[in-house]
Amino acid sequence: MRLAPILLASATFAAAGCSGGPSSPSSPAPALNPASTCGSTWDVLQSLPVAVEENAAFAATLYAPVAAATGAGRNVVFSPLSVSSTLMMLGAGAAGETATQIQKLLHLPAPPANVASAYGALVCEDQTNGSSNGDVLLVASSVWAQQGRQFSAPFLSTLQDAFGAPLHQVDLAGDPAVATGDIDTWVSQRTQSRIPELLQPGDLPAGTVLVLADAIYFEGQWSEAFDPSQTTLQPFTLSDGSQVMVPTMSGSHLDVGAGSAQGVDVYELGYKDGALAMDFLEPNSGSLADLEARLTPELLSSLLMGEGRGGCGRPGQFKVPKFSLDRRSQLAPALASMGLTDLFDPAKADLTGMDGQKDLFVGPVVHEATIQVDEQGTVAAAATGAVIEPPVCAPMDVWINRPFLFLIRNTQNGDILFMGRVEDPRQP
Repeated sequence: MRLAPILLASATFAAAGCSGGPSSPSSPAPALNPASTCGSTWDVLQSLPVAVEENAAFAATLYAPVAAATGAGRNVVFSPLSVSSTLMMLGAGAAGETATQIQKLLHLPAPPANVASAYGALVCEDQTNGSSNGDVLLVASSVWAQQGRQFSAPFLSTLQDAFGAPLHQVDLAGDPAVATGDIDTWVSQRTQSRIPELLQPGDLPAGTVLVLADAIYFEGQWSEAFDPSQTTLQPFTLSDGSQVMVPTMSGSHLDVGAGSAQGVDVYELGYKDGALAMDFLEPNSGSLADLEARLTPELLSSLLMGEGRGGCGRPGQFKVPKFSLDRRSQLAPALASMGLTDLFDPAKADLTGMDGQKDLFVGPVVHEATIQVDEQGTVAAAATGAVIEPPVCAPMDVWINRPFLFLIRNTQNGDILFMGRVEDPRQP
C-alpha cells in the first residue's frame, strides 16, 4: 500500500497599532460560517464557553514546546487559534486513537468531528468581534487536494460548513512547484502580502495528497495612540543581565488595565474594536524563564479571566518597547511531544474519516507568525482574576524594560489569538 502524507500549514499576521499597511484587505477572506450569526443553533451557542476554555488551555500547553524549539534568548510568536483550527479541520477526518489524541491535545469534551461546528462558531465569533471601528480580523481556511483523489462528502461538508474551507484541486504530485505557488498566493492574499511564502521548496513531501491551510490576519489600532515624538531609545535588560538600547513607546494618562498575581504583573491595552486587547505579562520577581517553567492553563486563566473589564484604569506613564517579530516553525515535533504521536506515524495514523482509506498520515506542520507593534493607539480595561490583587485607582508609572510574555485575545470571550515572548526587541 502506497502511503500518502498530508501537510498542515498555517500563517498569521498581526499588526498591533501599525499604520503602515492597508486598512482593509484587497482580497477578503471568506466568512467562516455561512450563517448570519456565528453558531445559529442552541447547542452550538451553549458550547462556545467550553470551546474558549479549551483553546486557552491549548495555548498555554503549546507555548512550552514551541518556546523550547525556538531556543533560549530568542523571541517567540505563534497563533494558538490558527494551529488549533488547522488541527480541528484535520480532526474532522480522524478516527480511533488518532481522534482520541487530537481530542486530548485540544482539551475537547468530545471527538473533534462532533464539536467542529462549535469550534467554527468560536472562530467566527472572534472574527466578528475583532472587525469594527477600523480594526480588521480575518480568519480563512482552505483545503488543497490532489487532482483525482476522492475524499468523503461528509468530511468536505464539515470543513465547508464549520470552517468555510473550500476544496481546491491541484496537482500536488505532478507539479508541486505550481501547487505550492497557488497555496502561497492564497496565504499571501489573506495576510495582505505579509507572509508571501509560507511553503518553501521541499515542504511538500513526495506523494502529498492533501494540504490543510489556515491564515489569520489582524490589523488593530490602539484606542488612544502613543505620541511618536515621545518614543525614545531606552535601556532594556536582557535575560543574561546585559543592557541594550531599544525604541520605547511612552504614553501618559493612558487607561491601562493592570493586575498582579503569583509574582506576575499583567497590563492590558485595548484596540478600537473594543473586543480585542493585548496583554503584557511581566514577572515582578524571578526571571521570565521561571514564569515560563510554571506557566499552566490554570495560571494563565487566573491571570486573564477576571471578574469583568473596564474597572478602574491606571492613569500614569506607560512605557513599552516597539517590536516586530517573525517566526517560521515546524510544529510536528512539538505536537508529537504533547502526545499527538499516531498522526505522524504511517503505521498508526487513522484518518479514515477523510476517504475511508488507511494510507493517510501527516508530514510537516508548517506555521509562520508575524507581529508588529508600534505607537498607533492604546486603551485598556482591568485585567483581574480570582487570585488577582485588586488594582489601585491612583496614578502609576509602568515601564516594561525586561523580557516579557504577550498575547492578543478576545476580551469578550477570552479566546487567545496570538501568543509569544519578547526576549530582545531588536531581534525579529
